[in-house]
Amino acid sequence: MRRSAHKRDGKGRPIGKVLLDRKKIADARRNAGKSVIGTDVLTKDPVEVDEVYRSLFKIEEVFRCLKSTVKLGPIRHRRADRVQAHLSLAVMAFNLGRWLRHKSGMTLERLQRVFANARVQKVKVGTAEYWERVNLEKEQLAVLGKMGYAVPPKRFTVTVAR
Repeated sequence: MRRSAHKRDGKGRPIGKVLLDRKKIADARRNAGKSVIGTDVLTKDPVEVDEVYRSLFKIEEVFRCLKSTVKLGPIRHRRADRVQAHLSLAVMAFNLGRWLRHKSGMTLERLQRVFANARVQKVKVGTAEYWERVNLEKEQLAVLGKMGYAVPPKRFTVTVAR
């Protein structure tokens, strides 16, 4: 789409009638909804090849989420067990993020912004030791309520079962 250059504004830009390229419109309509996949697998059904390609896109989408939202860095491990542990933690983080999105109805980025200032700290007073959280904001309380969680206590202790 472009404008006819017969009329121009004060800056010299065309302001004439909008001209449509009918051939390009026809080409776009003819190709709408079609995709081309290059492959050397000639023995498979084309629909099956297309499904494999689309599932690959979903896997790449998961890795994009892991890199951006979960902020998973590059794997710098050498041993196979450590690489496997790194990837397992990444998949668990992704699944937790997906569950949080489902439960809250909010994106992970939005949840991160809402709870960015939520903190807990260990407090020692004499021999007593406990954890204390910051005061929660109205929006944080609303999200916790929407997810079906009770507001955590202001002060709490953690006991480790042995």
